[in-house]
Amino acid sequence: MRSAASPPAPRAESVGQGEFNLGVLAQDGVIDTPEAALEYFERAAKDGEHAAYRASAILLDEGRGVPRDPERAANLLLRGVAEDRGTLIKHLTEATNEWSRDTLMAVQQRLKTAGFYASAVDGLPGPNFTSALTRWRNGGFNADVLVN
Repeated sequence: MRSAASPPAPRAESVGQGEFNLGVLAQDGVIDTPEAALEYFERAAKDGEHAAYRASAILLDEGRGVPRDPERAANLLLRGVAEDRGTLIKHLTEATNEWSRDTLMAVQQRLKTAGFYASAVDGLPGPNFTSALTRWRNGGFNADVLVN
């Protein structure tokens, strides 16, 4: 089983990083419950901890401690792509075997709706998927396509 999150590299503590660390502890059952990890990670993402988008999406993609929800996972992934420094694009395009096909298809569908993805919505990586994610990140973010 892949880890939804591990603590980020040391840096000045922020509210987002603190929430992220609580999410890590909750997912491991050290504090609170694994179900609470998603709430911690989502708060961390809102407070600027970009790694929390990926952590939240993993929980939703796998249904770990929460109901499985590829649509919501896709929304979080695209928000993360728009805000991080390219790490999530690399992860989505080079480690696609770590995501369910349903979640990748939901990401592709949102990119298609936004006008960035013209290929088949099939949950498979490729140069068009990478290009669409890059354009989304470089100013194409459109919150209107992030709906469940």
